[in-house]
Amino acid sequence: MDVATPPREVAVLAMAPCAGRLPRPYRIGARMVAMRSPHETLLMIKIHRCCYTSLSPAMCRREEARSPDDFLSLVVRGWDVLEARAEPDSAALLGHLLVDPQPLCAALNRYPQTRIHQDINLGHIGVAHGTHPHVVLLDWQFRGCAPPAVERATYLSEFAGLLPLPREAVIAQYRQRLVHHLDGRVDDTWWRPQRELAPLGNFLRSAWADLLHIAHDETEERRALFRDEWAWWSGHIFHAVRHARRCVFLSPRRHVNEAW
Repeated sequence: MDVATPPREVAVLAMAPCAGRLPRPYRIGARMVAMRSPHETLLMIKIHRCCYTSLSPAMCRREEARSPDDFLSLVVRGWDVLEARAEPDSAALLGHLLVDPQPLCAALNRYPQTRIHQDINLGHIGVAHGTHPHVVLLDWQFRGCAPPAVERATYLSEFAGLLPLPREAVIAQYRQRLVHHLDGRVDDTWWRPQRELAPLGNFLRSAWADLLHIAHDETEERRALFRDEWAWWSGHIFHAVRHARRCVFLSPRRHVNEAW
């Protein structure tokens, strides 16, 4: 597998579940980057847009029409449940962003960036033991730049059943470590907005799976598990929608590119 070390000028903020220990940020380098050149900014927005639309209903239907695939069928079945499960405001916003997530990408791009892995899962995280134990991240082929909350949202989703603490406690722990590693240069003017917006991106990538389990899982126990998962994320989507409304009112009559 490819093992890559990001440039030293960028802080890598990821977390790993360690037996008997709290998840913690792992940093390579000394600082976060605030902004890039206009060309780099546009490139990152395009990369994030591709990431967020890779499993959209339209994309999956288009690919399935070319070559039938059971997985793509499952994704579409999951998205078909969205309007029935989400609050109207949330469903409308998610529907817009599933078609074109560029407004979300542009909004996230306003805030300080860090190098992110973008494919955090159990197969890509390890712990190097020794005098100074540290986290090892494998397979950086999807690496990019984004606010730290984007990676944190992915982590909370992927490791939901393995967290040693409630999610809110993990978020508080993450912020505490972030403040420490950035020498206190964390404030709510950028921390809170990117924290509120990041769950939207995670929803665009993976909400279909929760919806599929809620509607079609064979056992009530598992359906209940995913209803709880959906309830937690839906609460955070409400805050994201509220943040979006503060920027500009989203209406079906307006083009989504005008919406932030």
